[in-house]
Amino acid sequence: MEILLHQTALRWRRLSSGTTNRRIFGATIVVGGATAFVSLTLVTRDLFLAAIYGRSDVLDAFLIAGALPLLIVSVVAGSFAPAVIPTFIRLREHEGQAAAQQLYSGALSLGIGLLIAISVLLALASSIVLPLLGSRFEPEKLALTQQLFFLLLPTTFLAGLAIMWSAALNAGERFALAALTPALVPVAAIFGLLLGRSWGIHALIFGMYVGYVLQLCFLGRGLARQNVSLWPHWQGLSLALRQLVAHYVPLMVSVTLTGGALIVSQAVAASLDPGSVAALTYGSKVVQLVIGLGTVAVATAVLPFFSKAIAMGNWDQIRQTVQQYAWLILLATISTTVAIVVFSEPIVAVLFQRGAFTGADTALVARVQAFYALQIPFYVLSALCGSLLASLGANREILRITAISFLLNAIFALVLVGVMGVAGIALATALAQLVAFCLFAITLRKTSVFAH
Repeated sequence: MEILLHQTALRWRRLSSGTTNRRIFGATIVVGGATAFVSLTLVTRDLFLAAIYGRSDVLDAFLIAGALPLLIVSVVAGSFAPAVIPTFIRLREHEGQAAAQQLYSGALSLGIGLLIAISVLLALASSIVLPLLGSRFEPEKLALTQQLFFLLLPTTFLAGLAIMWSAALNAGERFALAALTPALVPVAAIFGLLLGRSWGIHALIFGMYVGYVLQLCFLGRGLARQNVSLWPHWQGLSLALRQLVAHYVPLMVSVTLTGGALIVSQAVAASLDPGSVAALTYGSKVVQLVIGLGTVAVATAVLPFFSKAIAMGNWDQIRQTVQQYAWLILLATISTTVAIVVFSEPIVAVLFQRGAFTGADTALVARVQAFYALQIPFYVLSALCGSLLASLGANREILRITAISFLLNAIFALVLVGVMGVAGIALATALAQLVAFCLFAITLRKTSVFAH
């Protein structure tokens, strides 16, 4: 047995080391496998939620309450890695680890400051924003939404810090720990649901807090082993930090629009029959699992390698990598999309149809899921193109494309929801993503990568 394990380890080292493409392949497998595990824990958590709450008002309230904190994390922390990693790697390669650490500490100060400031502003505006999102919620349902919102708001700091610490690990090409630790949050949430049944939905939130604290403990230990400082340290706006801010702001706006598209979709669903927000969320779960496996694995793995290749001027290597991975993505995602569309109803029935989740719920959610699945190839290919554009510093182009996609998503949703109900929102998302990919591909062809 030991010999077999040793031989397997040797083969893996040969496959995942050496050339850049092999190292990207190894990183993609590691991140993809870890992301699959994290997604499995999320799906398991949702299975418990479906069995306990079905498409109830409580779940609708929780989903709307969590939408804004999730958006804050996506905006501030989600745009942190693509903004910081290219500049961090360039400084590390040309000026040394000390200069890179100074940049990271300054960027961490900005990120944490933004998280806190936006959270406070959102708390002050919640009495206006939440009634708009839950436009057809009854007074009791809206009151529960507001209560859950304030309970969830502090998670933005914990989740955001975890993502920003993970960016430093990824910049050092240490992908496994950063990709695995997010699983602690849904696992702890499941234990909260099981052990605190009398607390209702509040037990889920308590479990989330426990999971975030554990995640930060593991990430902090990993960074300490790499001699990377965990804490913010402000030393003024250096030239490198000013350049980073110039990249960071367009990416933040882009992520805001991406997250805003989800909130717009949920708000449109909230204007329909009760339970429509839950139906939209359930219908997106499997698709998000596939997209997560593809986009997180590809974007996380290729960003450090693209950034390093650009710093060294290896244009042929970049072109070869983009072309190879584009074909691999197409082969994998098209077959997956067809399978989800064809078997949508059995998938939903197996995953969710139990307890409070009925056969009628299955039929509706399956239709939503089938239309959501149409976006998969375009979403993953956009992630590949977007990672390269971010490495090139073409963040204004990313912002322009995201803004167009956001507007189209909103327009399509408002038009199609009147014809197709909640399923029309899912189709609108797929159509907007198709347009976004086409614009990404056209923009990428005009960059210096294909000019050399």
